[in-house]
Amino acid sequence: MPLRQLIVKWTVQGVINPQYFYFLALDTDDDPNSGPIPVLIDPVGATNGWGVIDTTGKPPPVYVEMNAGSVLFFVNGVFVGVPFEARIENGNTIVIVLDLDQVTTTAHNLDLNVINAQTLLPPSDPTEPREIDALNTYITIPIDQGGFFSGSADLGTATLPDLTITHWEVEVRLQ
Repeated sequence: MPLRQLIVKWTVQGVINPQYFYFLALDTDDDPNSGPIPVLIDPVGATNGWGVIDTTGKPPPVYVEMNAGSVLFFVNGVFVGVPFEARIENGNTIVIVLDLDQVTTTAHNLDLNVINAQTLLPPSDPTEPREIDALNTYITIPIDQGGFFSGSADLGTATLPDLTITHWEVEVRLQ
């Protein structure tokens, strides 16, 4: 059991669809003025088709990807394995538990977003229809102390219920 845990849950209006992509994106630079946002159009430098750090256009340094029954955990673009825990509750809620020491040992705050995408089209082809949903803006979570944060936020672009975010929760658990 990790001594420092980040527990993130988000719920969609429909059900978690294994054909779609669900991401937990984290920015560890301790700068609350930059954080992960969805790729809605072709931002300069975007290469992954789902999310970037808003000030750089580069992929989030830490993220978890859920698709087709697999859950993958990346740090600085390198696959590091699977999260400490990942599951789907009630068919419509994703729960990801990360060992905070794998995410960062130096940051005091994390900028976080959850991003759901119908497909990962090359961002250079904005004419292709697709749906994506995310929090209205990334949220900044202090990680030096335990805490619980929640809300309902929706970017509003998705009409597909299996992508539409209705609620999110984040817990920092320190032991």
